[in-house]
Amino acid sequence: MVRQSMSGVEERASALLVYSQEHPLREVRNLLFRQGVDSCRVRDCAQAARALCSNTPPVFVVTATDLPDGTWEDVVESASTACCAVPVVVVSNQDDARLSLRVWESGAAGYVAPPFDDQELARVVRAAMLSAFLASPTSCVSTEGFFSNAENHMGSGVLATQA
Repeated sequence: MVRQSMSGVEERASALLVYSQEHPLREVRNLLFRQGVDSCRVRDCAQAARALCSNTPPVFVVTATDLPDGTWEDVVESASTACCAVPVVVVSNQDDARLSLRVWESGAAGYVAPPFDDQELARVVRAAMLSAFLASPTSCVSTEGFFSNAENHMGSGVLATQA
């Protein structure tokens, strides 16, 4: 979850993907990769909670709705206890308006369902990161470095260049 930079300073991993089986998140992972976003995958809520309670939690989380030991709500709860704001995007197998509303009401930062495309995913991730930044004055990312940090994590793909 934590990488060492060339200067020896720990860096946060860009995205934590939480899913256990074949899931649309595999497609999301590929889209993120094409956009220059590094990711790490865990398979359940317990593993996600360990990553989120570390000193260097991920920049954002993308989670499946159902996991072997819980649900997306457990991941949102773990993210809320992280040392800094970590937005959570929930990925469903199909578009579901009621689930989407529940996701928003529960404090998650975004919701997506197939079909996925680069621009929509970029918009959701950008909005999630911005909402986390604005919600937490004690964010792991300084105000001054927020946009450069987002661009560094997002590479030069759609996430860094689309408005």
